[in-house]
Amino acid sequence: MARQTLLSGFFETYLQLSPEEEEQLISEVKKMDNQEGEKVMELMVSYERKGIVNVAKNMLKMDMEDEVIVEATGLSHEEVRSLKEELDEEV
Repeated sequence: MARQTLLSGFFETYLQLSPEEEEQLISEVKKMDNQEGEKVMELMVSYERKGIVNVAKNMLKMDMEDEVIVEATGLSHEEVRSLKEELDEEV
């Protein structure tokens, strides 16, 4: 549990890991028991997703074309439309 808390803080600080950091993290995760390792991997995916969504929102705020956002982020057209609707509701 302490490892998860530590790694959670790490992900919150560094949403994008360098290749070396990612390699080190994967190495550490492999040393954990399966359940703990799975939780850490879930955190990694979750934080990566949040970073992508934040980039897409910033691109929308810059009035970039949906197609460019889809290509740059890997999000679907529907996900981009949904984010656009969220931003419109915030205004």
